[in-house]
Order: sequence, then structure tokens, then C-alpha cells
Amino acid sequence: MKKLNIDLGKSYDMPMHSLKEIKDELHYPSFTVEGDKDLGLPYEGTMLVRFCKREETSRTDSDGKKHYSCQIQVKEIISVEGDEDSEAPSKSYGKDTEAALDALAKKLTNKMDQERLDGEESDEY
Repeated sequence: MKKLNIDLGKSYDMPMHSLKEIKDELHYPSFTVEGDKDLGLPYEGTMLVRFCKREETSRTDSDGKKHYSCQIQVKEIISVEGDEDSEAPSKSYGKDTEAALDALAKKLTNKMDQERLDGEESDEY
């Protein structure tokens, strides 16, 4: 079996007015499993799966930037091992998460507004 350790994290180029914390954050692809039973997976860990590559595209833009896309069908979860030091989030998904994200967005917006005001005041001197 060929062992690959490929980090799929990708940072996105965002406009200058975007929050630096979001711009610098790595984003990862994901897949969703739907069915009639809970899989009992740990919050984070290592998984060995059987898959099938369904579609693959690769192209290069006129500016030389490369783009790659691959659709993977997960056929079977062979094994799972949980990371001992990872903890599940303390809040459940749903309204609690939505409220927390709204509060964080408001806090960051207020901080950005205050920084903007501070910058305008210093320009007067």
C-alpha cells in the first residue's frame, strides 16, 4: 500500500478588507455521510477508506495559476483511530453555534470599526 501524507489545507486569497484571521486560516475539503445509523466516529483522528476517483480535472489559467479538482466516492471505511489529545467542541451544532458565530462576527466588526476610527484620528495630527 502506498502511503501518502498530503495536507489538503488551502488558504484563499481574499480582498484586503477581509478579516486577517479568516484569510490566514487553512480550509479543508470535506465529505458528508448520510444514512440510518450513527457511525460512532471520534471527533478527530485517522481513517483508512476504500475510494473510487469519479472525476478529475486540471487546468492552468492564462496567468499561470493552476487549478485541480477531483471528485472522490468513498466506498468503505476500513479503520478509524481517534487522536487522544483532540476534544469535541463543547457546544452542539445548531442555534448555539449560530448565536456564537453571530456574537463573534459582531465583536470582530466592532473591533475593525474601532481600529478604523483610531486610524482616522491619528491622521489629524
